Amino acid sequence: MTGTRHDRAALLDFDGADRLRAAAETAPPSPAAVGAALAAVRAAAAREDGVVVVAHRPVHRTRRFLVSAATVAAVAVGAAVYPTLGFGGRAPTTADAASFLHEVADSAADRPASQAPYWKVTASSAIPFTGKRTVSRVSWLSRTGMVTRTGDGPAFDFPAGKGKDALMSWDVVGKAVTWDDLRTLPTDPAALQARLLGGATGPVAQDALFNGIDALLSRAPAGPRLRAALYEVLAGIPGVRLAGEVKDSTGRDGTAVELDNGDRRSRLVISPATTQLLETEVLVRGGEKDGDLVSRTTYLSAEPAWDAPRGRRPTPEIPGGSSGFPRLPKGIATPKSLAPPRSED
Repeated sequence: MTGTRHDRAALLDFDGADRLRAAAETAPPSPAAVGAALAAVRAAAAREDGVVVVAHRPVHRTRRFLVSAATVAAVAVGAAVYPTLGFGGRAPTTADAASFLHEVADSAADRPASQAPYWKVTASSAIPFTGKRTVSRVSWLSRTGMVTRTGDGPAFDFPAGKGKDALMSWDVVGKAVTWDDLRTLPTDPAALQARLLGGATGPVAQDALFNGIDALLSRAPAGPRLRAALYEVLAGIPGVRLAGEVKDSTGRDGTAVELDNGDRRSRLVISPATTQLLETEVLVRGGEKDGDLVSRTTYLSAEPAWDAPRGRRPTPEIPGGSSGFPRLPKGIATPKSLAPPRSED
C-alpha cells in the first residue's frame, strides 16, 4: 500500500495537480462548459501546432489531441468558460468561433433523424424599438405549408403556395430552400456553401447567408448531417466571431457567435450540449446605443411532430390598414426553386 501511494504521488507531481485532485470534491461542470472547453482545447492545439483552422472539412470526424494536465484540471473543475480559458486575456477571434462551431457540428451529426410529417417550433419574439410586447407563437411546418398560432389566439393555415406542387420553403440569400431540398442539399460544407450562395459574393451575400443559416437551424427539419454542415458553413463566414458564454432571455446557458453588418450586429446563441439554436438577436452597433436590443427571437423548442391542429384561412386585408393576417415567422420564403450556383466566367 505504501508503494501504491508513492506511485500516485509521483504521478500527480505537476503544475495543476492540486486542481485535479480537488475535482473529486467538485460538482461536475455544465454541458455548456464542457462543450466550450473542448472548443478551446482544439483552438489552442491548432495554434501550438501552427495549424490554421479551416472551416470546410468533412463533418463527424474523430479528432485526438494532447492536452496539458492544467487544462485537464480546468475542465474537471468546470473552469472552462469562454473566452477566458486558453486565450491569455486576449479578445476572442474568428478562429475561436470556428473552433466552437466545429465542435457543435460534430455533436449535431450524432443527433437522430426524424421522418415526422411536421416540424413544431415554439418561439417568443420581442421588438423593443416598436414598443411591442413579447409575442409567443407555435408553428407546425409541413411539406405543403404551415399552421401557426400566436399567443392564445386561433390557429391559421398558410399553404405553401397556390400551385399543387408548391412546397414549404426558407429564404437563404434571396432564394428558397424547399422542404424537399433539405433531403438533397450537399452535406459537404464547401459544396453546401456554394449551393446556398449561388455565386453571390461580398459582405451583403455573407450577411444573407448568416441569416439564412439562422432560418434553417431554427425553423427547418434539417437532418443531422445537414445541420452539421450548416454549422461548418457558419464557421467559415468571414467576420463571424465568438462572443462567449451567455444566457438567453429564459436563463438557458448558451454560447454566442456574432456577425457585424453596418450599424447592426447579429447574434446567435447556441447550446453546445444540444446543438439547438436557442436565440437570435439583432443589436445596435456603434454610437451611444451600442448593444441595445433591436429584435429578439427565442426558440423554446424545435422538434418533430406527428400531428397539427386544423387552422382557419386568414381573412383578407381590411380597408384602413388592419389585416387578419398574422405576421409570418422570420425566414419563411415565397416558394420557388433553389437555383444552382452560377459558374464563374
